[in-house]
Amino acid sequence: MVCSSQLIAEAVSQKSEPFQLIRNLEIDNFRCFKQVKLHDVRRFTIITGPNGSGKTALLEALFVGGGNTAEIYLRTNVWRGKEEFTIPMMPGQMVPLVEDYFFQFDVTQPLRVWFRDNHTGEREVRLVAARDEVLSLPLDAKASEAVSSQPSSIKFFWRTPKGELEAQPEVTAAGLRLARPEDVYFMVFLNTLTVGSAKEIAGRYSTLSSKNQEGPIVKAVQSIFDYVQGLTVLSPGGSPAIHAVVRGLDRKIPLGLLSAGINKFVAILGAICSAPNGAVLIDEVENGWYHKVCPQMWKAIVDLAEETHTQIFATTHSKEFLESIAPAVTADQRNYCLLRTERRNGESTVTAFSGEELARAIEQGFEVR
Repeated sequence: MVCSSQLIAEAVSQKSEPFQLIRNLEIDNFRCFKQVKLHDVRRFTIITGPNGSGKTALLEALFVGGGNTAEIYLRTNVWRGKEEFTIPMMPGQMVPLVEDYFFQFDVTQPLRVWFRDNHTGEREVRLVAARDEVLSLPLDAKASEAVSSQPSSIKFFWRTPKGELEAQPEVTAAGLRLARPEDVYFMVFLNTLTVGSAKEIAGRYSTLSSKNQEGPIVKAVQSIFDYVQGLTVLSPGGSPAIHAVVRGLDRKIPLGLLSAGINKFVAILGAICSAPNGAVLIDEVENGWYHKVCPQMWKAIVDLAEETHTQIFATTHSKEFLESIAPAVTADQRNYCLLRTERRNGESTVTAFSGEELARAIEQGFEVR
């Protein structure tokens, strides 16, 4: 007789096969990380750690590694509160725009993010300081040329399954120009700024709705919040936003007005539907959620991610959230892992734990945040 645990393991193995999953990750000189090497990352990766220990930076490294444009660095810095750059600018001003990404702001050391998935292969992005600015210096009454000791620009290197590309940014009056590889590893990054963006959420939902693909989102919301009878995109005053049909109300209301938690839930579900065979990166996943509905909301996220073959990376500070997902982790240990970030002497490290270790730690009440 075959035991139930063996049947579950075989079913999970069969479900895992079609997924495109990031398995290995290496980071050099990125943000607060001097060097990180992670092996056997899983479909659902939970990231914990104290404030300032590198949780968000870890998500940013993945986001940068999957992208194909220099604009991604500028965008994520804006999310961090840095003001948007202005153009035109001098070539030497490109370095300060990205120096925040280098470990201890040292642009003389190359920045590198590399990962491998189980289907398409390896991706790597590197940023290297370029010292090609030539200065004329007087020396023994003769003009002489010397290379500046300070980096004058940044070179970008991409290596993807479709080839390699080296590019140096060119700043023009029209904007930032940069050759880039064609392929991207599609990811959606949801943080405290983007997860509440009515326009962005509505845009994804509208695209899905035009293809009749919004059904799973509506079904998931109604299964937990039965007073929500429908979702639609409206543009009062020209600003698009998802509106909810709510039992007992005679008009549709903006989803964010109904509930910030439900709005975030829909944002996550929409991102998952928009990133099949890709990854969704969620910073502070539990923020705005009532603890009693966390298990149902997480189950809906997991079910939809499995259906769309989407990988999830999520940070959390909440012990209640971890306890609420413990049954899901226990039932599907091989598809979970925990990454815990810590910071000492200005450098962050990442310690990996298997799904089995995570489930056991939560059940026994150990502190894993």
